[in-house]
Formats: sequence, C-alpha cells, structure tokens
Amino acid sequence: MSNEGKTQRVQKVATPPFLHQRLQSYRMGAGDQQTYVLRDTMRGSSYDFEPWQFFLLEVLPGCTEEDQLASVFEDRFARSLTRQERDLFFASLADAKLLNEAAASHPLLARFCRKTYVVDGEEARPKSHRAIVEEQAQHPAQNPATGAGCAKSSSATVPSASAVRPAPVRGKIPDEDETLPAGMQGATDFDARRTRWMLVLFNPTSLLKVITPLVSPLRFLIFLLPLAMLGALNLAARNPGLIEQDATRLLDEFNLVEHAIVSLLTVNLLVTFTTAVIAFKFRATVSGFGIALVMRFYPRFATRISYVEQLSRVERMWLHGGPLLVRLGLFCVGTFVWFATHHTYEQVTSWGLAMAVTAAVSFLFTVNPVIKSNGYHLLCAFTNEPHLRGKAFKALINKLRGGAFKEASELLLATYAITIAAFMFLLVVGAASFVGFALHEVQLGGSAIIIALVVGFMLLRRVLRYFARVEAAYERSLQFDRWRSRTHGKDDPSNKPAAPRAFASYVWRTGGLMLLVAIFLPYSYQSGGSFVVHPRLQQVITTDMSGRIEEVFYDGGETVPEGAIVARLDSSEQQAQATIYEMKMDEQEAVIEHLRSLPRAEDVELARMALEVEQTRVKASRRQLARIKSLTDKHFAPMEEYDNAKRQVDVDVKQLAEKRAALEVAQLGPTPFEIAAAEAKLESLRAERDAYLDRVRRSNLVMPFDGRLLTHYLREKGNSYYKSGDALADAEASGAMTAEIEVPESQVEYLVVGATVEFRPVAHSSDVFTGKVVQIDGDITPRAFGNVIKVIAALDEDGPQLKNGMTGYAKIDGRTLPVWEAFSRELLQFVKVQVWSWIP
Repeated sequence: MSNEGKTQRVQKVATPPFLHQRLQSYRMGAGDQQTYVLRDTMRGSSYDFEPWQFFLLEVLPGCTEEDQLASVFEDRFARSLTRQERDLFFASLADAKLLNEAAASHPLLARFCRKTYVVDGEEARPKSHRAIVEEQAQHPAQNPATGAGCAKSSSATVPSASAVRPAPVRGKIPDEDETLPAGMQGATDFDARRTRWMLVLFNPTSLLKVITPLVSPLRFLIFLLPLAMLGALNLAARNPGLIEQDATRLLDEFNLVEHAIVSLLTVNLLVTFTTAVIAFKFRATVSGFGIALVMRFYPRFATRISYVEQLSRVERMWLHGGPLLVRLGLFCVGTFVWFATHHTYEQVTSWGLAMAVTAAVSFLFTVNPVIKSNGYHLLCAFTNEPHLRGKAFKALINKLRGGAFKEASELLLATYAITIAAFMFLLVVGAASFVGFALHEVQLGGSAIIIALVVGFMLLRRVLRYFARVEAAYERSLQFDRWRSRTHGKDDPSNKPAAPRAFASYVWRTGGLMLLVAIFLPYSYQSGGSFVVHPRLQQVITTDMSGRIEEVFYDGGETVPEGAIVARLDSSEQQAQATIYEMKMDEQEAVIEHLRSLPRAEDVELARMALEVEQTRVKASRRQLARIKSLTDKHFAPMEEYDNAKRQVDVDVKQLAEKRAALEVAQLGPTPFEIAAAEAKLESLRAERDAYLDRVRRSNLVMPFDGRLLTHYLREKGNSYYKSGDALADAEASGAMTAEIEVPESQVEYLVVGATVEFRPVAHSSDVFTGKVVQIDGDITPRAFGNVIKVIAALDEDGPQLKNGMTGYAKIDGRTLPVWEAFSRELLQFVKVQVWSWIP
C-alpha cells in the first residue's frame, strides 16, 4: 500500500466496514488496470490499494477464520494468499491508523489494534506492527497472538526519562496523527508539525554544550523572583502617571514594526534560548535554531527539539514554566532599569520601559490557558493530557447533547471549552474593532465600518468552521474513546503523588495552628500612600507689568528677607505720567478754591451796572419805535423801518432779562453741585496719578516672605525684556516642610487630624522622618488607579535633607485591629458594599 495521492476520479464506491468512515473510496481504471484510492479528507492524504487488497477488506465481515478467508481469496483471484502477505497488509493498515474501533472485534484484526512496545535496554518505546510481522516471519515459533517476542502490550510500564536513549532522527516531523507526550503535543518548539516552514539558521548543539554549564547556576535566581516581582509591581503601582507619560513618548518614537523587532530580538530571543538550554539540560535533542511564522505572518525565533518522549512530567512542566519565569524576570529587570535611570539616561530609560512592557504583554499572552502557548501546554503537562482542548470540546458537546460517555471532570472541561469559545469570540470582535478604529483614524468614514464588518465576518466564519470540524471529530472519536477506555491499561503509577510524610504533616498542622492563633493577635493598622514634599510656603516672583529689566539685585540661591527688592523694571514713562497728573491736580484744586470764594461784591456791582445799561437801552428803543410808528401812520416812513425798530425793542427786552438773571446769579454764587463736580474731577485726576504710581511700585519685584530664592543666575536676566506674567524666580519660605499624602479612599475612616505620620523618602530610604496630620481634604480626588483623599502633614524635622518635590511612602497611625480584620479589609468592604448592593 503506497501513500501517494491521485486526483483522477472514476467512480465512488462504499468504504469497507473496518476502515474509518472519514475515508472516501474510489475505483479507478478498468479491467486488469483497476486500482482503488482511499482519500482521508481530514489529513489531506490518499492511499492506493490493489484490487486484492480492497477485496480482502470487503469480505472480512463474512470471514472470521484464516482458512475461510484464504478459500474466498483463492476462488476470486485463482491464487493462494500467504499468511505473511495478509499480515503485512493488515499491519500496514494499523500503522497508518486506518482501522476503526470495530476492527478490534474481528479475530483476524484484533491483534493489530493493540499498541505494542519494544524494550530497548531499560526503555520501552513504540514498535510498528509491520516490524512485528516481519520478525514473526523470521521466527515462526513465536506466538502470533501476542506479537513479537520482545513486544509488550499497552499496559507495559514505560521507564523514566533517566533511561539511556537511542540516537533519534534529527529534524524528523511526526505523522499527522502521531500523539506526543502531554505538553509537547502542538507546542511550537517541540512539535515539528507547527514549524514546517521554519527557516533553520544553524544547529545549536555545539553552542549549547558550551553555554549550558555556564548559565545553569542562574536557575537559583528563581528564589529571588518573588521579591523582585513585589518590588517591580510596587514601583509600577506607585508611578502610573510616570509610566503613562514615558509609554506615550515611547509609542511616539517607535511604530508597531519597530516594537515587533525589539520584541523579537530581546524577549523572544532570550525565551527561545532559555527553552533550548532547559531542553538540552534534560537530555532532549535540539537540532535546529531559526525563525518561524506564528499565525502565518508574525516572525519569531523557534527551535526544533526532538526526542521528547523520554521526558518526565516534571521536566515537561519546566520546559514551559521556565520561559514564563524568564518573562517575569525580564519584566522586573526592565522596571528597575526604567525607574533607576529615569532622570539620568533617557535612552536607557526607554529601553528599560520597552523591555518591561514587552515582557509583561508577552507573559500575559503566553500564560493565558485558552491560547495554545506556554500556559496551555503547562496545563496539559500538569494534567498529563496531551489533547486537553479537544477533550474539553468533547465534554462540552457531551453536555449539550446529553451523551452517554462522560469524563470524570466533564463539568470542568466543559467550562474550559466555553472559556475558549468566549475568548475566540472576543478575539474576533476585538480584531474587527481594531481594524475599524485604525481605518477610522485615516478618515475612511463609513467605509471603515464596512471593512471592519467584512473582516469580522471572515474571522467569525473561520471560527465557525473550526467548531464544525470539532463537532465532526467528536462524532468520529466517540466510539474510539469507548474502545480505548476498555483496552488501555492503568495509568503509570510513577505519576501518582507520594503519600505525605509524617514530618511534613506535623509541620502543616503546627503551622496551621500557629496561623489560627496569629490571626487574632492585635495589629496596629496604618493607612498609607505616596507623598510629595512641599515647603510651608512657595511662591513664584512675578508681576503683571511688562518692560525692560533695569536692574537685578540678587544672583539666586540667597536667603532674602520679606519685602526686599529682587529686581526692578524700567518705569520712567509711568513716573512721567504720574508727574503730569500731579500738576493737573494742582490746577483743579485752584479751580475749586475759586468756586468756594464766590460771590464777590465786585461781581455783583458789575452785574447791576450791566443791568442798568440794558434798561436805558430798552427805553431808548421804545421811544424810537414810537417815533417811527407815527411817521409810518402818516406815510412818511416805510413799514420796513417800523419792523426793524420793533425787532430791536424785542432784542433789547431779552437782553434786559438776561442781565437781570446774571445779577441774580452773581448775588447767589456757585451751587454745591458745581463744587462737587470740580471736586470729582480732582479725584479722577488723583486716581490716574495713583495708578501710574502703582505701576511704578509694581515694576519692583519683591520677596513675598522670608525665605530663599530657588532660581539661580538671576543677574543674567538684566537688561532683557520681561513679559507680563512670566516667572522671574521661585521663592521658598523658611521653616518646616509639609507633605501631601494620597491615601486610598477605602482608608478614609482611619484618618484623624493629629495622627502621627512616618515618612520614608526615596532619596533617603535609610531614614524615617516623622510628622503630624494637620489637614484632611474634604473632597475625593480621582486617579487612574482609583480615588484618593489628600492628607496634609507637617514634618517635625527642619533641615536641608528634605527638599521640595521629594517623593516616597508615608504611613499614618490608625486603629488597633485583629490581624484577620486588618488583612481582610478590602474583602470585607467588597462584601459590605458590592455584595450588599446585589441583595434586593
């Protein structure tokens, strides 16, 4: 039987009964040239059969004895069928895994349905049925029912990984249906089927022989990893704003392709190297180091590691746990480097943050047990189940269909399968949303939504096809699982946990009793939070005036008394305007004095005389009017003269009234309103003068309190232009410092004014400073990591050690609580608030 596929199709025929129903059978050719082709649609392979081979499979249900089968064969093909020929054909079927579960019930096929092992030294390894048949042909005295004399049934105990291994075939790719040990099945570095298109760069065996002894002592760093993780997480939790700021700058400097390259050459390279070292240490064969494509587009370093069958369960767990621990270690190193060099080396800071973020994201992605990565394979190795995901989906389908065959942990497996399905759905939604958002950023408008929906539909269709294949595989494997549960032996007793020793039991019981007593001991609970040091008073020396800096009186850094002039702006123009308004004020004061001296006798007499003159003029005008009227009546004068004389009389009468009013005004003098108006004008002139004088005063930048000038090199600002509102210098008041502490909202009930506070600044981590709470903010301040309340505390120490802006952590004395209550506060608050809100 060959494994070469043919594409020519002539006629489809029924598949023989004892072969898998997933196989499709075709008859090709005619007459003596007939052949049969069986196609395996699941594996994508095909098998050619001779007519006599296909005939044997068709007549097997009616032929349960060797003589009966030989007689039928001879009648059909006019030749005898040898036992070796028949057994070799059946063995080939078994080795190709074409026989179904029903074949185990046929007398002639039963012995080919049992998995066999051959003992090689101290190790048992799988042996093909064809090799057994060939050995039987050479040694006919052996019992054919049990296979070769050196073969054992599937219940044979496989020795531990410490056995001496034979030289494996390097780079060998397993068959499609070959099952590797739990944790190795489907793993990128250990299952060559996952890296068929891997670009092998070199064989690292010689390099590993040199490097492995050198890096082996680094395994002891695992004992420091918990402390390092606590420190790194503490730094990250206390500096979220700083991380966000640096991460934003990092994203602006590098695009996604550059980030992928950095990840490939740092985290991925170290993790792959670690995997190779651990595998080599455990005596596996590392035959290749190169680059493979993950998800068919993302390049990453990978290795080809073979001969993993001899690894123990613990060693397989270490092969996947080691890379996860390396990622955590790189996260810690990157975080420490980022924080330590944040104010010194910008490039090193960016490298450290990139390393930390890349390692953290890689760890969260690979530790996820619903993704086929280190976390999933670690879980497979821990449960000793190579097909955990397939088994979980079978359990889920059993739950949905109410099947009769149930696993012991079916509910847990079904829950795991639901989690995987939900994650795949969220992955599809997230991918479509990301595509839509990315296209929306390039302003595609409604087209972005359409493209995102198309991408989501394609991904969802692919997921649904995957579940359809899972359901089809469930139908095919249900009967096989039943047969396997009957024919396989018991589990390897070496994997069972050993009984606990008496001393360990005593330690656990004693420790539990001590813990029970300890949780009721009194505990002085202390609230706490990060703090920032501030001076008692701090102010920026500035003014709202603009102009040239005429003179600076200090260099900066000196201690200056309150009111001292630090610098002076050019105010000559304002001074000149103030002088002008001074003279205008003098003029207006003279006007007011003049008004207050009225009325004068001379002015009254002058007005009376003017009135008398006007009275005389009125009398003369009237006499003149009477003469002209008499002449006009006698027609000796024209009417125009009469009109002019009359008009003159009217004018003189009006002027007489005016002079009489002027006399009255002269006798009365100025009114109070006239004096008030003059005085108001004087006040406006005074206000204008004061405004210019105030500008002159504000052109002097003075020290607001007794303290120190924080800004240096002030004299260099002399003769430069000063813009209104700009800061000339920073001033800090002398005296004790204060600290602003941000305490989580959940700890507000333990805060009281006057409580003792202990401060440990980062810059002086060996010293502890004390103080008192002087003020508790009445409002809650939101932060990215949760709400906080600000507490102002005054420090007792007044010295040069504490400087403005220093940070650290502060602990505020609170109540005395039992240990169990002090360490379960968050859980109790969750129950009292959140759980209480759920209760109707």
